[in-house]
Amino acid sequence: SSGKNSSKRKKAKARQASEDGSMDIDEGQFTQVNSRVRKAQASATRRDIKNK
Repeated sequence: SSGKNSSKRKKAKARQASEDGSMDIDEGQFTQVNSRVRKAQASATRRDIKNK
């Protein structure tokens, strides 16, 4: 049973860390990621239009 408890504790710690990490992301990084995603989507749609 001690093993189960340790895995639960690890999961809780990971969840806490991810929550803290999401707060640490500054706007600059966020917009960078968003622009990269937008570029990828744009290139994908361009490819679709070419294929048609």
